[in-house]
Amino acid sequence: MARIMLLLLALLTIGASAPGGPGKPFQRVVLSPGCYVIAAGGYYDVSAYCLDESIQAPAPGTSLAAAPSNMGKTVIKIGAAASSLQTAMQRGTIRLEGLGGGDYFHVRVRNLTAGKIEICVTSPTVLMGDDGYPTMDLERAFPQIADVVGQTGNSGQSNGTADLETHLKIQKRIWEIMAAAWPKPSDADSGWPGPSGIPKQGLPAPRDCAGPPNSLVLCPQ
Repeated sequence: MARIMLLLLALLTIGASAPGGPGKPFQRVVLSPGCYVIAAGGYYDVSAYCLDESIQAPAPGTSLAAAPSNMGKTVIKIGAAASSLQTAMQRGTIRLEGLGGGDYFHVRVRNLTAGKIEICVTSPTVLMGDDGYPTMDLERAFPQIADVVGQTGNSGQSNGTADLETHLKIQKRIWEIMAAAWPKPSDADSGWPGPSGIPKQGLPAPRDCAGPPNSLVLCPQ
């Protein structure tokens, strides 16, 4: 029981680190490797990890519309034709959505076509809300993150307490790597994103800095 309670507390830290809402930034995520077939109009929940410890996880239905080409490779196949993840999203072939609040360990991939598709995450792949999200810290951290996630395969699928513990250990390791990628004090004015992974202009206005007890709210200095 004690182990389960600790796991539940860890889950709460993923989803409730900061208050969310319309227009608020949310965590960038990374997909675990694996291949999946999705029926016409169907969906599959792909194993994933959050990258920004101090920001709300993407809420259910939130679109993750950007996949930087230099941070992972995912291929979408329709019959003999293949395209990149970003191209498939732009063409309306698929839509990737957050599940935060009910499931912090997966990203939902929706097949928007009238036929069967296959998605192959051939190497750990970063997803963001849009192409305006920062990547400077990730460019430093991604090789290590890819190594950690790439060794797990589909072990992030939480089918029991042991799998959940494994996923949380990997999640903790990813946040440690991200913390090491934060800027030194001398980099403070270089446009480098802060601990949240969001640049200064993405921080809430002072009026948004009040939060519920025991919550973390990022506020401008």
